[in-house]
Formats: sequence, C-alpha cells, structure tokens
Amino acid sequence: RPMPGTGSGQNFITVNAINAIVSKPGKQPVEEFQWTTKPDYGKTPVYLKQRKAQLNAEREAFETYVRMQQTEAEMQEASVLSDAERKQLLSHLKAKWGKTNAAFQKFSLSVDSQPKKLRKEAMERDLAEMERDIKALERGELVMIVDQ
Repeated sequence: RPMPGTGSGQNFITVNAINAIVSKPGKQPVEEFQWTTKPDYGKTPVYLKQRKAQLNAEREAFETYVRMQQTEAEMQEASVLSDAERKQLLSHLKAKWGKTNAAFQKFSLSVDSQPKKLRKEAMERDLAEMERDIKALERGELVMIVDQ
C-alpha cells in the first residue's frame, strides 16, 4: 500500500477486479453425502428379501418332510400293553434294577483304571434308564408298543 499523498497512479479498484477475474477459485466446501436422502433409505435390500424367501421355502419343505415321516410312523401297527403285562414288565424291571444296583454298590469307590471307570459309567447309565422306565410304568398310563 502506498503512503497517503505520494500517489502511485494506479487504479486499485481495477487492479483488484482483474486479479479476481484471473485468479483460480479457492476450495469449495464439499457437502457430506446424506444417506437419509437416498430414495431407498430404510427399506430392506432386495437380496435380503430373496434370502428370507429362500429360507422360508427350505423351512416349509423340511416341515413337510417331518410331517410325512410322522404320518408314516403313525401308520405302523401299534398294540396296547395290557395291565397284567405291564405289571409283569414292571416286576422284571424292578428285579433287574435290584441286581444292577447290588452290583453297583459292590463296585469299588476308587476308580483307578479306564475300564473300571467305563464300567461304572455304564452301570450308572443303565440304572438311570431303568429308573425312568419304572417311573413311566408305575404311572399306570396306557402303554403302546409299536411293531416295527
């Protein structure tokens, strides 16, 4: 800037106008993309709809298959266990449980080898299964035997 009163003879308004016209524009602020302005914002994508339809079709096919298997199983002949047979089966189960329990009680407490451990686990499993069967038979409900 020249000192006042010296006078440079330049027209600063014209010079500034020419500089503004010739100069390159500065950086313009770039607006961030607004995802909420997209036309399909908030809508389920097409590929997810297709996948969901495919899964529903597979589920229905599997349920149909299971229903068919159940109807085939129901078509097999079944007989009802009479009360006398149920009581006889119950007494035999109790006797077998008694023998197995006696053998289990005589078994040593220390299980120092793998075969002993496996034998003890098998006895425990057999006892639990027999107890479950005895409870089911003692309820006195209708027992059906499916012939295969």
